Amino acid sequence: MPQNIESLQRELERIRLEREVAQNEVEALRRTNAMLEQQCADTTTHNAELAARIEHLSRAMDASGVGLWTWDSSSANNAGEWSPHLRTILGVPQDIAVTHELFLQCVHEQDRERVNAAIFEAFSGATGGRYVEEYRTAASPERPARWVSAQGQAFLDTAGSPVWFVGVRDVTESKRLQAEIERLSEDFRDLFDEAPIPYVHEAMDTRFIRANRAAMSLLGVGPDDLSGTFSHSFAVDSPENLQRLTSALESVERGEAVQGVVLELRRKDNQPVWVEWWSRPAASGGFTRTMLVDITERVLLEQAKNALEFTLKSGLVGDWNLDLVHDTSRRSLRHDQCFGYDAPIPEANWGIKEFIKHVHPDDRVRVEESLRHAVQALLDWSQEFRVIWPDGSLHWLAARGSIYRSSEGRATQMLGIVMDISERKSAEEALRASGQIARGQVRALGSSLALLAREPSADRLVGHMLCALNEQCGGHSSSVWLRNKVTGVIEFEFAFEDDFVVPKSDVRFAGMSLGLPMEEVWPWPEVFRTGKPSLIEDIREVPPFPLRDRLLDLGIVTVLLVPMFSGGELEGAIGIRFVGSREFRNEEVDLAQALANQAMLAIQLARLSAESRDAAVMAERNRMARDIHDTLAQGFTGVIVQLEAASEARSKSLPAEVEMHLQRASELARESLNEARRSVRALRPLALEDKDLAAALDSLFTRMTAGTALQAAFNVKGPVKKLPPEWEENLLRISQEVLTNALRHAHARHFQVSLAFADGALSLLLRDDGQGFDPEGRHDGFGLIGIRERVNVMGGAVSIESVIGAGTQIAIDLPYAQRKATA
Repeated sequence: MPQNIESLQRELERIRLEREVAQNEVEALRRTNAMLEQQCADTTTHNAELAARIEHLSRAMDASGVGLWTWDSSSANNAGEWSPHLRTILGVPQDIAVTHELFLQCVHEQDRERVNAAIFEAFSGATGGRYVEEYRTAASPERPARWVSAQGQAFLDTAGSPVWFVGVRDVTESKRLQAEIERLSEDFRDLFDEAPIPYVHEAMDTRFIRANRAAMSLLGVGPDDLSGTFSHSFAVDSPENLQRLTSALESVERGEAVQGVVLELRRKDNQPVWVEWWSRPAASGGFTRTMLVDITERVLLEQAKNALEFTLKSGLVGDWNLDLVHDTSRRSLRHDQCFGYDAPIPEANWGIKEFIKHVHPDDRVRVEESLRHAVQALLDWSQEFRVIWPDGSLHWLAARGSIYRSSEGRATQMLGIVMDISERKSAEEALRASGQIARGQVRALGSSLALLAREPSADRLVGHMLCALNEQCGGHSSSVWLRNKVTGVIEFEFAFEDDFVVPKSDVRFAGMSLGLPMEEVWPWPEVFRTGKPSLIEDIREVPPFPLRDRLLDLGIVTVLLVPMFSGGELEGAIGIRFVGSREFRNEEVDLAQALANQAMLAIQLARLSAESRDAAVMAERNRMARDIHDTLAQGFTGVIVQLEAASEARSKSLPAEVEMHLQRASELARESLNEARRSVRALRPLALEDKDLAAALDSLFTRMTAGTALQAAFNVKGPVKKLPPEWEENLLRISQEVLTNALRHAHARHFQVSLAFADGALSLLLRDDGQGFDPEGRHDGFGLIGIRERVNVMGGAVSIESVIGAGTQIAIDLPYAQRKATA
């Protein structure tokens, strides 16, 4: 019994122990299950976060232009996975399976072999599996090649197969930007070198790194001098100068920008220069960018100004103290002398009101308003103005003053100085006038040279010169008088009125005396005796002289008579007319004299041209007379002799001899006719001597436009036909006249000519894009009249169309078929 109980107790203890173990295992399983559930929840959360991150990463890569791919090189078909953006970069549709071969097809053919070799080199482990390449995509008509940058790393998956992971970025824009940056860098270098402001890069110890041309020019150094040169070595060794430089360098070393420090430097040639030193440290801190603004001229002007001010203070400058409360003043004698008084004026007799009375009426309001405004606003006052002295003379004064206030802030006094600046004003006016005259002389000379270069007619050159003279002098018109060296009479030659040369033969001068005895007619003796210009201030108030009534009808008041010289001899004079009263400065008279001499040169050229032309005509007449005498006259004489011999033989009833003499007379007549035709052909233009009309026109346009701004275009339509000699000559002369007008008057840029040969007619069209003219208006010369006359002689029609500012077109039509039928 006791043994059973003990055995039962042991069994119960075992059961209890096993139960405790089971309970512990259950608890452990419960905890494990809870941990697994937590891990599952964490895994789910992590997976969601990972998916979100992957999605974010994918979006970020798409936004940044990055595409991804994987390549399983162990697969049978070299399959891979490409991200949508990579397909877009390489131009592959989203639904096409990708392989390594497809990838190579997407690479530009010139880069394909290099890229493929780099891939397998990475797989071989030679580069640690790292792959980095830039290449172009394949191009097509619809899709241009683009640049991409590829990077990747070879690795093994869980199955042990090599896998390729690559990121591809479209760098086309980066390539463009890189090229643009290089271009901008080149432009910056050019801008740096060519900048007009001196600019240098220097190390922190002021050693030059680089300098532009302006800086080297300022410091008097060359490119070879920069190495090892320090900018502080150019500073003048004076305490104030070195102090400013040291302080500026310390600021730069602290990383601070320095602006406008005035330094005195010495160039390499030891010449002084003053600069404003502007320096800013680079972001890297390794060097500074320094600009050196040349203020040498300003400093020298300030020094001169200071010296001048010291001189004025030490010299004849009047001072004054104006009592603003009582309107009285205390002044120095020099002050009163500036207003034309030799003796001092009592204090009580000079205040603002009295001062304003002495100011010129045209300046009075300005001066008084500025003075009262300065008093009210408590400002300094400064004015330049004119004053009228008691003797009526006009003077320029400069005055400055400062306000003094009471303890309550009220203006009570103005202290200042005054000085006479009449000489300075006169010098300024003379300088301004001289500048205007000099510019006028340059313009006139340039215009004259241009006219000499492009005006083929010496006669018209005179008109251009007179037009320039009137414009430069502001004249209404002008007249030219020449002295007859034989009779001593001053003879009127022509006038220039309304932009036209009016010769003395014009009806406007009919019945007028155009010869002036020099010793009797005033003021010609003075001009021709002294050889200096003379002024008739008002022709209404001088003794009558020939043509005065006509000038009065034109509204002329003043006439400036300017002598004309040629070869140092006085040849004549020009009368420049003005509708109002005029005064002339010496510079204006000198300009008129220079222009008059140019006009005289043009007159001499016209005279020599006419003499040469007359001589040439006389020589040609003599030649023709000799030809006629040697050929036609002798031939006709032979004809007469033979006819007389035939008459005599007939009287003697000798028919055989009559027939013989008549036969010889006929032969001589035919020979004379041939000689006459040869003489007529010799008068044809040289251009048509061995060319047809088309070739002659082409040569004419090429020759006359060579070296000019006019571009000529000539074309021929239809087969060129033989024309009557007089037609060819007329059409050549018409084309020459129109081209000359386009060059000389129209100032055209383009000149187009079309010559058309048709079955029934011939047409010539000439067109320019010049300034045009009014076809119905009045025109100088006979150009248009000559064109119409030549066309009428040929039985054709001419049309002239022109609009001011829109060019000119001349069309000529000739009935070619009718001419052939009637010829």
